[in-house]
Amino acid sequence: MTREIMVGVFKATIGLLIDKGRDWLAEKLREGDVTDETFRDLIVREINAMNLKLDAIARKDLGASMNFLTEGLALMYKVLEKVDDSEDRIVHEASMKMLDACSLSTAACQTTVYLAEGMKNFTLTDSDESKKEALYDAKKRFKDARKKATEAFSNSALRPAERVLAMQYRIMATLLEKVDNPASALTTCKVCLEQLHTMALVQKSLKVELGKSFKYLLKRDERREIISAVCQINHVVYVITQMVGDLKIVLNWPCIILGQEQLDPLRDVRVVKMMRKLHKQQSCALWSFGQEEGHKLKGPQSIAANTRGQFVVADNINCEFKVYDSKGKCLSHCSPLSSDDKAASVVKVRSVVTDQNDRIYILVDSRPANTVYVFSDAQTNRNCFSLEQRLRGRSLTVNNNNEVLVLVKERLIKTLSACVAISTEYKVQVYRLNGRLVRSFGQGILKDTLDITTTADGSVMVLQGNSYVHVFDAEGSHVHQFKVMGNTDPETAGAVMTFHQATEHTFIATTNSDHRLQVSIYGKDGGFLRSIQLHEKGKWCITGITVTTQLNIAVSIYDKYQEESKVLVA
Repeated sequence: MTREIMVGVFKATIGLLIDKGRDWLAEKLREGDVTDETFRDLIVREINAMNLKLDAIARKDLGASMNFLTEGLALMYKVLEKVDDSEDRIVHEASMKMLDACSLSTAACQTTVYLAEGMKNFTLTDSDESKKEALYDAKKRFKDARKKATEAFSNSALRPAERVLAMQYRIMATLLEKVDNPASALTTCKVCLEQLHTMALVQKSLKVELGKSFKYLLKRDERREIISAVCQINHVVYVITQMVGDLKIVLNWPCIILGQEQLDPLRDVRVVKMMRKLHKQQSCALWSFGQEEGHKLKGPQSIAANTRGQFVVADNINCEFKVYDSKGKCLSHCSPLSSDDKAASVVKVRSVVTDQNDRIYILVDSRPANTVYVFSDAQTNRNCFSLEQRLRGRSLTVNNNNEVLVLVKERLIKTLSACVAISTEYKVQVYRLNGRLVRSFGQGILKDTLDITTTADGSVMVLQGNSYVHVFDAEGSHVHQFKVMGNTDPETAGAVMTFHQATEHTFIATTNSDHRLQVSIYGKDGGFLRSIQLHEKGKWCITGITVTTQLNIAVSIYDKYQEESKVLVA
């Protein structure tokens, strides 16, 4: 059992208790001192304050749950007491590091710190009998708190708002009961979220808030508090899910059903917008980057992610690519062009992609020929190869055999009976890293192509402007096609696509019927799973999409009228 896991779960869950005095709490967590007496007293006061508000019906089970939780927290403080100065220093430095990281992302926890890193080798040895006993007793109290909170949530006689509160304590107790192995609690937490999301109060509150019907101004504060509580509960589970790396739950996060729509309470832009008004955007998992002064994106054309969670963005205005860390901080920028290349007439950077070795591939639309540039991880070594001059590249990808697949179009001119016929042929060309052409396919099938990606088994998927994706096998034989949700018209906002190797799911960014940016997720066979609305209605153009190893979805967009660009991350 590591101190890292225990402190991480502890800090994430107690964030649900603190509403007032959050600035003070953040400062105490920055100091790395979770055993501060005043800090402990504040938590106890918060629980007692809520307990006093309960009526007689609620007090029986929910009040008992609160009392058990308070006792368990008191015992946890004994377990988390500092061992020595060196340990204190490590926890402090790790907390500072995580706080700085979280401050760059609106996906931060309510307490502004997800977990304190360090103390990875800390275990409760045989000499820690008192702490072992305290941990055993604490987990027993949390178990009792969970049971009582479950009974309270199941009590239909309670007011709906009190049932939401009961679920908050139920999830807290569930996580704290498994504080030394939180992964084992996540399946239960997912079931809890599904039950929370099916509550009529939750669904009706969101429907009124987002629909802005005539009921919108009635009990608005109370309604928003309910929505806020639901978002906070979701976010705590999300934080710990990402901490233990459970991609299956992150991908299939429980949504809230609103009629025909599945709403993601963590990433839907409408919920995020409302939470920002309440100054509680930390409870959401949608943020953006690319507006940093001195490193602003001016015309992002494509985006990729490497194995370290860094983002590589092709910026078209300066014909360069920028590398950002996982929190959106610009690390470097580089032009794929050499001094000799700059003499050519460069049109634009078309596409960027990375491979399993973190090499960076850039497709540049230049004259006289389109060129593919390949950079090593250090970006110090570069080689390139050019396409045939009659070909214009649209997008590129790399398969697991380190072959470069370029989506191209070619103008064909035929003379028939003194008449000149001009047509356009779309196809995929496969190259070795040395530029040798291996094969071409897709002729006669592909039309108005937009984007290309490869799957884990080597299959190739091509997105078209007619809202269909064509799937080819590794040798280029057409297998099947599937329909895409949303508008893929390249003359409007456009559409882009990527494939996530670990989960074998396809992610496609389009606009919906209301002209709002959405990301739709499809299963291995192309079956539609869900959509997440990431941006409000506007004049945005969608230029790129990538998904990190931790399942963070990043979409690059720009507004050519406002000359504003950014990357949305969910």
